[in-house]
Amino acid sequence: MKKLLLSLFTLISLFLAIQGLAFAQNSSFTKLGCIEKVFTSKGKNYVKVDYIEMLGIEQAKSRKGVLEAAAKDGILEKDDNGELYFLNDYYIYNPSKKLHTIALSKEAELLLCDFQSQNVASTFKSISPSSLKKFVNNEGPLLGHITIKNNKIIKVVQQYTP
Repeated sequence: MKKLLLSLFTLISLFLAIQGLAFAQNSSFTKLGCIEKVFTSKGKNYVKVDYIEMLGIEQAKSRKGVLEAAAKDGILEKDDNGELYFLNDYYIYNPSKKLHTIALSKEAELLLCDFQSQNVASTFKSISPSSLKKFVNNEGPLLGHITIKNNKIIKVVQQYTP
């Protein structure tokens, strides 16, 4: 009976491990980052991304070294009551300058802010990988929410910054 239960437990554990692996392969995550470069190699599109964080003052206060970095960058100020604040209400914190090279899925959804619309912050236009490449090469780094699945970028949504 013990051997039967042990065998059953082993089979169930193996099944759950396989299911967990399948879930991990199908799961996706989104991070804020700066797309520094878009390039093509061997017929595939790639981007170089520098992951960053956009923090409000309360978040920054709870993180070691962030206020010092913001002060050094000239973003941190004090109001008449001595309360700290960021000039733009947020601070783009970049604790690591490491660039990550990630493949761009052929079906990736690439959305840039539509600066011709009435509501720039929430109206987007879809672009092609070649247009993304032109944008980054001509305009500079693109700040955006980058969704990755199976080690490929499946979506980029430009972050509006006033």
